[in-house]
Amino acid sequence: MYLIDLLYNIDVTLFYHINLFIHTQLLDNIMQSLTAFGLMGTWVIIILLILLFDNERKKEKIISFIASLIIVFIIVNLIKYAILRPRPYEVLNGVYLLYHGTDPSFPSGHSATAAAGFYILGKEYNHLLICILLAILIGISRIYIGVHYPSDVIVGLIIGFIISKYTLNYIKTIKKRKKY
Repeated sequence: MYLIDLLYNIDVTLFYHINLFIHTQLLDNIMQSLTAFGLMGTWVIIILLILLFDNERKKEKIISFIASLIIVFIIVNLIKYAILRPRPYEVLNGVYLLYHGTDPSFPSGHSATAAAGFYILGKEYNHLLICILLAILIGISRIYIGVHYPSDVIVGLIIGFIISKYTLNYIKTIKKRKKY
């Protein structure tokens, strides 16, 4: 029990450090804009842009995006509703809140979606480091706006990165098998 309490206390302490960090209108706007990249609608737009403007391996990229996002959505929601962790603003005092979530907190669906989508973008367009950093910033934005604990974000990022990595590898393996 001590270890669980210790981890929870670390989670809450980190949450407050990020959530109660310097708040300005500009930083609030940046964080709210960043958090939008975790929405499925953003990835639908990116998929449409790939359909319109990318002629190289378009079908493979689209399948990778769609498969990863669907799998991430299913896994995240299964975990969310199995654990039912309340959002930080529902149980902690003094949370700086810029947004209200409607589902359980753990894991962060925005972070998982961002990690999955940006991992694929990074791998497919050779900008993996930049894309991973963007996914992490989106996760931090979820803490900053008051809707997730750091552990929610970390687990969401891990889920997204793992699912998209294996989805890409699986699709490439299938493609190789079809060539032979």
